[in-house]
This record gives sequence, structure tokens and C-alpha cells, in this order.
Amino acid sequence: MNPMLYPTEVNVMNREYLRLEKDDRNILLIFAELRKSLPPLQSMKRLMEVFPELKLVQAKEIMVLHDTDYKSLEDYQEDLFKQIMDELGEQADADK
Repeated sequence: MNPMLYPTEVNVMNREYLRLEKDDRNILLIFAELRKSLPPLQSMKRLMEVFPELKLVQAKEIMVLHDTDYKSLEDYQEDLFKQIMDELGEQADADK
């Protein structure tokens, strides 16, 4: 199977990091606690300090899972891309 032909199967993010814990609290709970007092980006930064093995894209996905109704970073980015394309299409129609 050519991985380029099936990007959704190959590019699914490994979510093992969601099992990370510190002091018997999982990473999602820790992020939720951080969000009570910090804005999203500062919460991500602090989470990466608590879990140095965490990559930026993983911290971003945790933020998306916590702060939105999306079930993955991929879903969020796909929807964002569609919204941008729709807006560009509307602008192009208005410029005609």
C-alpha cells in the first residue's frame, strides 16, 4: 500500500501522549486546570514545561480537544481550511 494514497490512515496522530500523567493526574485534567487561570497559548506552553516530551502539535491537539467540540486536530484543521476557502470564494464573488 502506498502511504501517499491513503493519507488519512497514515497521518493519524499517535495519541499515546494522552496517557501521560503527573502526580496521578492525566494530561487532559492538568490542561483543564491550567485553562482555568491561563489563556490557551500560555496553557499549552506551561503544559509543555510539565511534560517536556510533549511536542507542540500534541499540545495544540490537547487545546483543540479541550476548547472545542472537535475530536482531533485533523478535524479542526480540515474545518478551518474549508472556512478559509469559503471566505476566499465569497470575496472572489464579491470582487466580480
